[in-house]
Amino acid sequence: MRTFHTGGVAGEDITHGLPRIVELFEARTPKSASLMADVSGVIRLGENDKGEKVITVVADDGVPLHVEVDEPDQPSSVTVVFLHGYALNLDCWHFQRAAYRGLIRTVFYDHRSHGRSGRSSREGATIDQLGVDLRQVLDEVVPEGP
Repeated sequence: MRTFHTGGVAGEDITHGLPRIVELFEARTPKSASLMADVSGVIRLGENDKGEKVITVVADDGVPLHVEVDEPDQPSSVTVVFLHGYALNLDCWHFQRAAYRGLIRTVFYDHRSHGRSGRSSREGATIDQLGVDLRQVLDEVVPEGP
């Protein structure tokens, strides 16, 4: 029984079609320059009184976002990010955090103007800004992968 997948090309290896893909991308003229990321920020590292990793991600408008990361006992390819609701903070995930501690990498953060994160201006208190903040946290503390 043959179990090796050849990428749909019988008798060739999986990279057989790669030169054609490169040729197509090099021939394509982009409409405009691509933006690699539309957010930028600063990250500060530390530990809280329980010895947990505490990270401050500074959002694009300068608001510091309080982030805590629990690393697993064994390396994990999975990172789960927990987001709380309105008028809550990352402490609302106490039981989930306890259940996953040591098993997978987990990330918890306080939204702007919540918990230990900095206070936002009225203009920055929007759903769109929360999305930008989430992207900033993902870019800074979540590795590539699931």
